[in-house]
Amino acid sequence: MNAHLGAGLTFSGIHNERGGDPWRRRILGSNNLTRPFETVYWRDSVRVGPPWVYSKSMPQKMLRTYSAKPGEVDAKWLHVDASDKVLGRLATRIATVLMGKHRPTYTPHVDTGDFVVVTNAAKVRVTGGKADTMVYARYSYHPGGYKEIPYKRVLERHPERIIEEAVRRMLPKSALGRHMLKKLKVYAAETHPHTAQQPVPLTL
Repeated sequence: MNAHLGAGLTFSGIHNERGGDPWRRRILGSNNLTRPFETVYWRDSVRVGPPWVYSKSMPQKMLRTYSAKPGEVDAKWLHVDASDKVLGRLATRIATVLMGKHRPTYTPHVDTGDFVVVTNAAKVRVTGGKADTMVYARYSYHPGGYKEIPYKRVLERHPERIIEEAVRRMLPKSALGRHMLKKLKVYAAETHPHTAQQPVPLTL
């Protein structure tokens, strides 16, 4: 069955034009493989094949994925007010910005994130009964050196450690992740010493 489609293009139907073993593959043109049963097109007595078969007469445009370089990233400074913010949701947003996943140029092996300044860490809150049940474990690697510190005690003495620990657990567990964590600046009060960097408010 042959049908003329115009512009010298002829449709020859669905068939196997190899003969022999239908599953035997044959190389066509520029190292491309055909399928056992396919729709075959001819243009001026030249086999051009279906859309998935490419030949030298059908040039292709190669798409390249952008990969950021360490020196090409322009890190910004962002500010977050932790007053009355839920700890987990706040840490998720901060970790995303530190890793650079909010940018279209995110590259897994390069630090493409921004600096984040967090103030009012002492006013962060948790939902449910986590304030009474959550603990932070410590171990000195000596017999009997395991300790559990309640959440409320940490909030009273070192409130900045609560946000730092929550964000740390969401970052990669590698040297790159430790480098990302250094860009997080957490302060318990409302003031911070990074006014010269002019941090921009971060929307949560």
